[in-house]
Amino acid sequence: MQMSAAAVLLCALNWAQPAEHVNLVQNPGFEQLQDGKLVQWNMPDRDYSLDETVRHSGARSLKLSRSDPVSYVHTVQVVPCVPGEFYELSGWIKTEDVRGKDYGASLCLEWSDADGKWLGGHYPAGFKGTVDWSQLKAITPRVPDKAARVTLLCYLRKKMTGTAWFDDLSLVRGKARPLWSLLLSPSYRGLLAPGQREAEVAVRLDLRDCAEDLGQVQLSAATFPAGSRDKPLSQRVITPTETDFHLKLPAPEPAGRYNLSLALRSRANGKVLAEDVHQLERTAGEIKRTVYIDEHNRVILEGKPFFPLGLYCHGGGSEVGLKDADLLADSPFNCVMNYGINYGGLETIRKYLDYLDAHHLKIIYSTKDVYEGSRYAMLKVGPFEGREAVIKGLVQTFRAHPALLGWYLNDELPRRFLPKLRENYQWTKQLDPDHPTWIVLYQIGELEHYLDTCDAIGTDPYPVPSRPLTMVGDWTRRTVAAVEGRRSVWMVPQLHAKKHYSKNPKDRAPTYDEIRNMTYQCLINGAKGLVYYSLFDLRKDGPDFDRRWQEVKSVAAEVARLAPLILSVEPQPRVASDQPQVEVAAWTLKGQTVIAAANVAPEACRATIKLPLNGRRLQPLFEARKIAGPVTAEGLTDEFAPYAVHVYQVQR
Repeated sequence: MQMSAAAVLLCALNWAQPAEHVNLVQNPGFEQLQDGKLVQWNMPDRDYSLDETVRHSGARSLKLSRSDPVSYVHTVQVVPCVPGEFYELSGWIKTEDVRGKDYGASLCLEWSDADGKWLGGHYPAGFKGTVDWSQLKAITPRVPDKAARVTLLCYLRKKMTGTAWFDDLSLVRGKARPLWSLLLSPSYRGLLAPGQREAEVAVRLDLRDCAEDLGQVQLSAATFPAGSRDKPLSQRVITPTETDFHLKLPAPEPAGRYNLSLALRSRANGKVLAEDVHQLERTAGEIKRTVYIDEHNRVILEGKPFFPLGLYCHGGGSEVGLKDADLLADSPFNCVMNYGINYGGLETIRKYLDYLDAHHLKIIYSTKDVYEGSRYAMLKVGPFEGREAVIKGLVQTFRAHPALLGWYLNDELPRRFLPKLRENYQWTKQLDPDHPTWIVLYQIGELEHYLDTCDAIGTDPYPVPSRPLTMVGDWTRRTVAAVEGRRSVWMVPQLHAKKHYSKNPKDRAPTYDEIRNMTYQCLINGAKGLVYYSLFDLRKDGPDFDRRWQEVKSVAAEVARLAPLILSVEPQPRVASDQPQVEVAAWTLKGQTVIAAANVAPEACRATIKLPLNGRRLQPLFEARKIAGPVTAEGLTDEFAPYAVHVYQVQR
C-alpha cells in the first residue's frame, strides 16, 4: 500500500530539525575575497556588486541592481547536496523598489544530471517593493536521484527591476520525521458519526534518519479525554513489521471531545521519537451542522448532498463582482470563490454576500491572503488588524451568513507557511464548526504536508497548451491517493488562456472539447467538487466571451445534471475500457445508471467498455446520436474522436 501522510496537531511539521547543523554554503556572508574577487561564488560582470554600506551582518552583502527587465543573470554557487535528501534553505534579503509581476528577490536551488540537463528546482517566493532585512526560509523537496549537480542562486525573478541585497545564507540537510499519520475515520474534523464504534488511522514510518530500525521501535496508540493524559480510555501497543499500515481503536464514548495519540518510541530506552495527536469528537445524537463533509466525502448542505460547482471571480462587492453574480445566477453554477471579497469594508462584504444569497449562490470565502510575507498579504480588513484578528474577526462576523459554503484558506502557498496555515485552520474551525475549509495547491508532490491544514483539498492542473491533457486525470488521482480517498477533493479545471500571465500569444485558452474532457477526467477520477479558473480570464477574451461562456455553461449543465449520481453512495457497477486512453466510471442512483467515458488522447480510437449489463441498452446523453445495439457479453464498443467524451444512460 502506498501511503501519504500526516494530519497532526503535535509535532506537526513533516520534517524535523536539520540532521547536521553544517552550513553547506561556502562564504555565506560574502566576506571572503581573493584578489578582489568573491570566493566560492560565480558572480557576473553586470548587475551584481559587493556592498559594504548595506549588510545584515559582517562587513558586506551581495547587491543586485537591475534597471533593464531583459537582463537575467545570477550569482551562483555549486553546493554539495545529496540525491534523495531534502534541505532547509534560508537567507536574509533586503529590497528597494523591486517591481514586476513575479515573486521578487529570492534564493533558489536547481539540479541537473551528469550531462548538464536541467531536472528542475525549488523556487520559493521572494520579496517585492521596499522591504527591510527579512529572512527567507524554505524547505526543499528531495533532490532527484539523477541529480549530479545542485546550484544555489541569488537572483531577481525574470523581468523584474529594482535593487536587492543578500546576506547570511544557509543550506542544511533536513532530517526526515520518522512518523507520519492520517486520520482515516472519522475523516471530517474527527467528528464521529452516530453509532461509529471504531477510529482508524493510517501510519507511515520513515526511519532513514533514526538510529533505530523497524525491529527496534514500538508504536503506542491511545485515546484520552481532551485535556487529560492520566489514564487512556483505550490503548494498543505494537511492534511494527512494515512501514505502511492501518490501526484501529475503539471510538470513545460518551459525547465529548477526545484526543487520539500515536507515539513512536525506541524499544531500547522508551524514548519518544515522534508523536502525533488527532482530535476526536462525539456529539449527542445526530450530527447537526449547516455544512459539513460526510464519511463519503460529500458536502452536506442543510442535510442534503451538494456538489460545489463554481468559478473563481474577483471584484468582491464592486460593480464587477455584482455583475458576475448576475451572470452566474443565470447558469448551472452554484458557488463562487472571489479573490476580492475583503476589499471595501465589512458593510460592502455583507451587501455582496446578501446579493449572492438573493441570487441563490454560495461563496467559498477567501482568507487566502491573510499571511505575513505572502504575495498579496492582507492583514487589515475593516476594524480587524493582524493575522489572528483578521481571521477570527471575519469568521465570527460572517460564519452565520446563509451564503457561506466554506472558507478558502490557501492558494498555493509554499511549505514555509505551514505553521501559519495550521494556525489559521485551527482558528477557523474552532470558531466555525458549521462550514468546511478548502485549499488548492500546484505542489502535487507535497500534498501530504498540507493535510492537517484543511478539510477539503484540490489541485489545479493547467495543461493547455504545453502539456498533455492527461495531466488532469493524473493530478486528480494523485490528489485522491494523497488523502487515501478519505477527504473531499474539489479540483480546479482550466478555463484561462495562459497568455494572460505569460504574455506569450501562443499560450491559448482550452477549446470546448478540452474543457469538457478535463471536466470528465476530474469526475471519473474521484472529484466531489469543481471550481473552474477563472471567470475574469474568460472576460479577457473580449469578443469571444459570449461564445466561450455558452460553452462553459454547457459543460457545467452536464455536471449539474450528473451531480446527484456522482454523489450517490449506492454500489457502482464495475466498468473498464480495453483502451488505456479511454477512462471510464459509472454511477448509480435509485435504479438509474450512467457511464462516462473520456478519450484523454489527441488521437481517435475505437474502444470497448466492459460492464456487467449484458443485454441492456444504452442511450447517449448530451449527444444527438443512437447506439446500434444492446450491450453484448464483451461490452459496448464505440468510436471516440480526439478528446471525445461519451456519456451513456442505461435503459431500464
